[in-house]
Amino acid sequence: MKSGDSLIFMDRDVTIKRFKKGELAYKETPIGGCTKVGPCDELAIRFLDVDCISGCVNLVGKLSKLERVINAQSSLVSKLSPNTIEWRMENSDLEVLVATRDKIVQSQAKE
Repeated sequence: MKSGDSLIFMDRDVTIKRFKKGELAYKETPIGGCTKVGPCDELAIRFLDVDCISGCVNLVGKLSKLERVINAQSSLVSKLSPNTIEWRMENSDLEVLVATRDKIVQSQAKE
């Protein structure tokens, strides 16, 4: 789980107890999951919510899954005409994904 820009590791037993008490949830996302209990304020319109990936504290994920999403998004963008609104939207999402990946890689390098 993330707190600001740092990672917090939770004890497995504590995590399971929090799930059972309803204090923690898990909903699958393309890059991992969301731990928010209740409705999400960053509701996704398409398969991926850019607001979610770029800074939500409830997001948990794996770099390998993020890489797979980046590859898929890159493939999609490469097939679109750059003169379209669709390309601009999808390319904008790709830029957020890449920036998020780069931020994670940089923070791991500092550790």
